[in-house]
Amino acid sequence: MKKHIPNSITLLNLLCGTLASFFAVIFLNEINNLAWIIIGLIFLGAIFDFIDGFIARLLKVSSELGKQLDSLADLITFSVAPVFFLVVVELFLNGNFSYYVLPLFIIPMFAGLRLGKFNLLKDTATPYFIGLPTPATAIFIIFYALMMLTTKNNIFNSLTANIIFAITISYLMNSRFKLFSLKFAKWNSNIKKGIIIFGLLSVITVIITGWYSPIIILIIYFITSYFTFKSLKK
Repeated sequence: MKKHIPNSITLLNLLCGTLASFFAVIFLNEINNLAWIIIGLIFLGAIFDFIDGFIARLLKVSSELGKQLDSLADLITFSVAPVFFLVVVELFLNGNFSYYVLPLFIIPMFAGLRLGKFNLLKDTATPYFIGLPTPATAIFIIFYALMMLTTKNNIFNSLTANIIFAITISYLMNSRFKLFSLKFAKWNSNIKKGIIIFGLLSVITVIITGWYSPIIILIIYFITSYFTFKSLKK
Protein backbone atom coordinates (compact mmCIF):
# COMPACT_ATOMS: atom_id res chain seq x y z
CA MET A 1 0.00 0.00 0.00
CA LYS A 2 2.73 2.46 0.97
CA LYS A 3 4.37 2.19 -2.48
CA HIS A 4 1.37 4.03 -3.95
CA ILE A 5 1.68 7.06 -1.64
CA PRO A 6 4.47 8.91 -3.56
CA ASN A 7 2.75 8.25 -6.91
CA SER A 8 -0.53 9.60 -5.52
CA ILE A 9 1.25 12.80 -4.50
CA THR A 10 2.82 13.01 -7.98
CA LEU A 11 -0.67 12.75 -9.48
CA LEU A 12 -1.71 15.74 -7.35
CA ASN A 13 1.18 17.64 -8.97
CA LEU A 14 -0.19 16.63 -12.37
CA LEU A 15 -3.70 17.70 -11.33
CA CYS A 16 -2.41 21.15 -10.32
CA GLY A 17 -0.72 21.61 -13.69
CA THR A 18 -3.82 20.49 -15.58
CA LEU A 19 -6.08 22.83 -13.60
CA ALA A 20 -3.64 25.72 -14.05
CA SER A 21 -3.69 25.19 -17.83
CA PHE A 22 -7.50 25.03 -17.81
CA PHE A 23 -7.94 28.17 -15.72
CA ALA A 24 -5.46 30.05 -17.91
CA VAL A 25 -7.80 29.50 -20.84
CA ILE A 26 -11.13 30.24 -19.14
CA PHE A 27 -9.75 33.34 -17.36
CA LEU A 28 -8.45 34.87 -20.59
CA ASN A 29 -10.48 38.06 -20.25
CA GLU A 30 -9.82 38.43 -16.52
CA ILE A 31 -6.23 37.24 -16.34
CA ASN A 32 -5.04 40.51 -14.80
CA ASN A 33 -7.28 39.94 -11.77
CA LEU A 34 -7.18 36.15 -11.44
CA ALA A 35 -3.59 35.34 -12.36
CA TRP A 36 -2.92 34.42 -8.72
CA ILE A 37 -5.11 31.30 -9.06
CA ILE A 38 -2.97 29.92 -11.89
CA ILE A 39 0.29 30.88 -10.19
CA GLY A 40 -0.93 29.37 -6.91
CA LEU A 41 -1.74 26.05 -8.60
CA ILE A 42 1.70 25.90 -10.24
CA PHE A 43 3.46 26.58 -6.93
CA LEU A 44 1.21 24.04 -5.18
CA GLY A 45 2.32 21.55 -7.83
CA ALA A 46 5.94 22.43 -6.97
CA ILE A 47 5.24 21.59 -3.32
CA PHE A 48 3.80 18.20 -4.31
CA ASP A 49 6.82 17.67 -6.57
CA PHE A 50 9.14 18.15 -3.60
CA ILE A 51 7.05 16.04 -1.24
CA ASP A 52 6.67 12.99 -3.51
CA GLY A 53 10.43 12.50 -3.80
CA PHE A 54 10.91 13.06 -0.07
CA ILE A 55 8.20 10.53 0.81
CA ALA A 56 9.56 7.99 -1.69
CA ARG A 57 13.02 8.20 -0.10
CA LEU A 58 11.56 8.11 3.41
CA LEU A 59 9.48 5.00 2.70
CA LYS A 60 12.17 3.51 0.42
CA VAL A 61 9.61 2.80 -2.28
CA SER A 62 11.06 4.61 -5.28
CA SER A 63 10.22 2.90 -8.58
CA GLU A 64 10.66 3.29 -12.33
CA LEU A 65 6.95 4.08 -12.60
CA GLY A 66 7.32 6.90 -10.09
CA LYS A 67 10.28 8.30 -12.02
CA GLN A 68 8.40 8.34 -15.32
CA LEU A 69 5.22 9.67 -13.74
CA ASP A 70 7.15 12.46 -12.04
CA SER A 71 8.57 13.63 -15.37
CA LEU A 72 5.13 13.60 -17.01
CA ALA A 73 3.72 15.69 -14.16
CA ASP A 74 6.66 18.11 -14.33
CA LEU A 75 6.15 18.56 -18.07
CA ILE A 76 2.56 19.68 -17.53
CA THR A 77 2.96 21.70 -14.33
CA PHE A 78 6.29 23.39 -14.99
CA SER A 79 6.19 23.79 -18.77
CA VAL A 80 2.76 23.52 -20.39
CA ALA A 81 0.87 25.40 -17.66
CA PRO A 82 3.36 28.33 -17.36
CA VAL A 83 3.52 28.66 -21.15
CA PHE A 84 -0.29 28.70 -21.32
CA PHE A 85 -0.25 31.42 -18.69
CA LEU A 86 2.31 33.47 -20.63
CA VAL A 87 0.40 33.04 -23.90
CA VAL A 88 -2.88 34.09 -22.29
CA VAL A 89 -1.23 37.18 -20.77
CA GLU A 90 0.06 38.23 -24.19
CA LEU A 91 -3.30 37.58 -25.86
CA PHE A 92 -4.99 39.63 -23.14
CA LEU A 93 -2.59 42.54 -23.64
CA ASN A 94 -2.93 42.41 -27.43
CA GLY A 95 -6.72 42.23 -27.32
CA ASN A 96 -6.91 39.40 -29.87
CA PHE A 97 -4.92 36.53 -31.33
CA SER A 98 -1.33 37.38 -32.11
CA TYR A 99 1.24 35.27 -33.93
CA TYR A 100 3.74 36.73 -31.45
CA VAL A 101 2.94 33.86 -29.09
CA LEU A 102 3.74 31.00 -31.49
CA PRO A 103 7.48 30.73 -30.67
CA LEU A 104 6.60 30.11 -27.01
CA PHE A 105 5.17 26.67 -27.82
CA ILE A 106 8.63 25.24 -28.47
CA ILE A 107 9.36 25.48 -24.74
CA PRO A 108 7.25 22.42 -23.76
CA MET A 109 8.88 20.48 -26.62
CA PHE A 110 12.36 21.06 -25.25
CA ALA A 111 11.16 20.59 -21.67
CA GLY A 112 9.99 17.12 -22.75
CA LEU A 113 13.40 16.50 -24.31
CA ARG A 114 15.15 17.55 -21.10
CA LEU A 115 12.95 15.34 -18.91
CA GLY A 116 13.41 12.40 -21.27
CA LYS A 117 17.19 12.73 -21.04
CA PHE A 118 16.95 13.11 -17.25
CA ASN A 119 15.10 9.79 -17.01
CA LEU A 120 17.99 8.07 -18.77
CA LEU A 121 20.50 9.17 -16.12
CA LYS A 122 21.65 6.34 -13.91
CA ASP A 123 22.66 8.57 -11.01
CA THR A 124 20.35 11.48 -10.19
CA ALA A 125 21.47 11.85 -6.55
CA THR A 126 23.95 14.62 -7.27
CA PRO A 127 24.31 18.12 -5.75
CA TYR A 128 23.75 19.68 -9.15
CA PHE A 129 21.48 19.70 -12.19
CA ILE A 130 22.70 19.36 -15.75
CA GLY A 131 20.93 22.26 -17.46
CA LEU A 132 18.14 24.43 -16.11
CA PRO A 133 15.56 22.29 -14.23
CA THR A 134 11.91 22.60 -15.24
CA PRO A 135 10.67 24.04 -11.89
CA ALA A 136 13.20 26.88 -12.26
CA THR A 137 12.06 27.32 -15.86
CA ALA A 138 8.48 27.69 -14.65
CA ILE A 139 9.49 30.45 -12.24
CA PHE A 140 11.17 32.46 -14.99
CA ILE A 141 8.22 32.01 -17.37
CA ILE A 142 5.78 33.16 -14.68
CA PHE A 143 7.85 36.22 -13.82
CA TYR A 144 8.25 37.03 -17.51
CA ALA A 145 4.45 36.98 -17.82
CA LEU A 146 3.92 39.04 -14.66
CA MET A 147 6.49 41.57 -15.81
CA MET A 148 4.49 42.16 -19.00
CA LEU A 149 1.16 42.13 -17.16
CA THR A 150 2.20 44.71 -14.57
CA THR A 151 4.44 46.97 -16.64
CA LYS A 152 2.68 46.48 -20.01
CA ASN A 153 6.09 46.94 -21.62
CA ASN A 154 5.72 46.48 -25.39
CA ILE A 155 9.41 45.68 -25.76
CA PHE A 156 8.84 42.26 -24.18
CA ASN A 157 5.43 41.70 -25.78
CA SER A 158 6.84 41.22 -29.28
CA LEU A 159 7.74 38.50 -31.74
CA THR A 160 11.47 39.17 -31.43
CA ALA A 161 11.38 39.06 -27.62
CA ASN A 162 9.41 35.81 -27.61
CA ILE A 163 11.76 34.14 -30.09
CA ILE A 164 14.79 35.12 -28.00
CA PHE A 165 13.09 34.07 -24.76
CA ALA A 166 11.87 30.70 -26.10
CA ILE A 167 15.20 29.78 -27.71
CA THR A 168 17.18 30.84 -24.64
CA ILE A 169 15.02 28.90 -22.18
CA SER A 170 14.93 25.83 -24.44
CA TYR A 171 18.71 25.88 -24.85
CA LEU A 172 19.41 26.36 -21.14
CA MET A 173 17.17 23.42 -20.19
CA ASN A 174 19.17 21.13 -22.47
CA SER A 175 22.61 22.62 -21.92
CA ARG A 176 25.52 20.88 -20.19
CA PHE A 177 25.89 23.57 -17.52
CA LYS A 178 26.14 22.30 -13.96
CA LEU A 179 23.75 24.21 -11.70
CA PHE A 180 23.66 23.51 -7.98
CA SER A 181 20.54 21.86 -6.63
CA LEU A 182 18.93 23.83 -3.82
CA LYS A 183 17.15 20.78 -2.38
CA PHE A 184 20.16 18.47 -2.13
CA ALA A 185 20.95 17.62 1.47
CA LYS A 186 24.64 16.66 1.30
CA TRP A 187 26.31 19.87 0.13
CA ASN A 188 29.99 20.44 0.78
CA SER A 189 31.23 23.78 2.09
CA ASN A 190 31.96 25.26 -1.36
CA ILE A 191 28.45 24.52 -2.62
CA LYS A 192 26.96 25.98 0.57
CA LYS A 193 28.94 29.19 0.01
CA GLY A 194 27.78 29.33 -3.61
CA ILE A 195 24.14 28.92 -2.58
CA ILE A 196 24.43 31.61 0.11
CA ILE A 197 26.03 34.05 -2.34
CA PHE A 198 23.36 33.26 -4.93
CA GLY A 199 20.59 33.80 -2.37
CA LEU A 200 21.94 37.13 -1.15
CA LEU A 201 22.50 38.47 -4.67
CA SER A 202 19.01 37.32 -5.69
CA VAL A 203 17.35 39.16 -2.79
CA ILE A 204 19.30 42.33 -3.59
CA THR A 205 18.36 42.01 -7.27
CA VAL A 206 14.64 41.66 -6.49
CA ILE A 207 14.74 44.72 -4.22
CA ILE A 208 16.52 46.85 -6.82
CA THR A 209 14.96 45.71 -10.11
CA GLY A 210 11.49 44.38 -9.17
CA TRP A 211 9.76 42.54 -12.02
CA TYR A 212 12.91 42.77 -14.15
CA SER A 213 14.85 40.64 -11.66
CA PRO A 214 14.25 37.10 -13.09
CA ILE A 215 16.59 37.46 -16.06
CA ILE A 216 19.30 38.91 -13.80
CA ILE A 217 18.78 36.15 -11.22
CA LEU A 218 19.04 33.58 -14.00
CA ILE A 219 22.42 35.03 -14.98
CA ILE A 220 23.53 35.06 -11.33
CA TYR A 221 22.45 31.41 -10.97
CA PHE A 222 24.65 30.36 -13.89
CA ILE A 223 27.62 32.49 -12.84
CA THR A 224 27.63 31.39 -9.19
CA SER A 225 27.13 27.73 -10.21
CA TYR A 226 29.97 27.97 -12.74
CA PHE A 227 32.48 29.36 -10.25
CA THR A 228 31.28 27.01 -7.50
CA PHE A 229 31.89 23.85 -9.51
CA LYS A 230 35.05 25.27 -11.05
CA SER A 231 36.45 25.66 -7.53
CA LEU A 232 35.50 22.05 -6.76
CA LYS A 233 37.58 20.82 -9.69
CA LYS A 234 40.58 22.60 -8.25
